[in-house]
Amino acid sequence: MVGLTELDSNKCKAILHYKHQLKDLPATSIMSEESVLYKENRAIDEFGEIAVKKLQQPCRIDFSEDDIQEIIDAYHAEKTTAEIARQFNCSKNTISTLLKKHGVVVSKCKAQKKLPFDVVVSMYLEKRMTMEKIANHFGVSSCAIRACLQKNNVKIRSRWDY
Repeated sequence: MVGLTELDSNKCKAILHYKHQLKDLPATSIMSEESVLYKENRAIDEFGEIAVKKLQQPCRIDFSEDDIQEIIDAYHAEKTTAEIARQFNCSKNTISTLLKKHGVVVSKCKAQKKLPFDVVVSMYLEKRMTMEKIANHFGVSSCAIRACLQKNNVKIRSRWDY
């Protein structure tokens, strides 16, 4: 270990020693059963790091017919995919895919339609709030706020305009 102090050299040796021990251990002693990584799916790369060859797909959620109907009804009742996803503890993409699979036309701007445009514009221009703060206030993404402002021909401030 050329160019290292004795303390740094000892640390490097300890790290390398530990990595060689990890290589010889069974996967269960390193990772929990819930982990998506398995022994045959890991390898030590050229830097001595444990590398994952491929991540296992997360388990798919199987919805009952009642759940599917509840999701469709909630979407038709003007709930957004994000709101439904929080209710069913899954991603909004899962909800969107499920709705499309069952013939429901999914709108990308449902959250934007729920926004009171005049209030958003007022918060942005008069109160000089950031898009992120406005988004948090309404429980939507900052992209929805930006789209709302652009739709109302509001000039978007740069980060230096605050």
